[in-house]
Amino acid sequence: FQLTNLLSLLPLGCDVFVVGENRSGVRSAEPMLAAWCPLAKIDSAQRCGLYHGELVQQPRFNAGAFWQSYSLEDVVIKTLPGVFSRDGMDNGSQLLLSTFDRPLQGHVADIGCGGGVLSAV
Repeated sequence: FQLTNLLSLLPLGCDVFVVGENRSGVRSAEPMLAAWCPLAKIDSAQRCGLYHGELVQQPRFNAGAFWQSYSLEDVVIKTLPGVFSRDGMDNGSQLLLSTFDRPLQGHVADIGCGGGVLSAV
């Protein structure tokens, strides 16, 4: 999602470098970007890989195609790839919500916590 967005903004012929830890999925960049930016592994060390390629075709990026949603009580939760709880509320959040007295009084801070389910419900 984010790489596709970025590649759609870069000029053709641009050098592209992708670096990351093998366990974090950097190896999946090669097949994922093959149509727009063929990558070659140019270095590796300490379980990390460095890939280089040249942008040969810009992808068309439509953020609307990536949105997903699910309903929780009377709230519709909309999420993008990479957001925690993208496909539904996780068990930990369900357990936490089950301990709240409703209606809640005061302020709730749900900062950097995925789809914002705790703030919305």
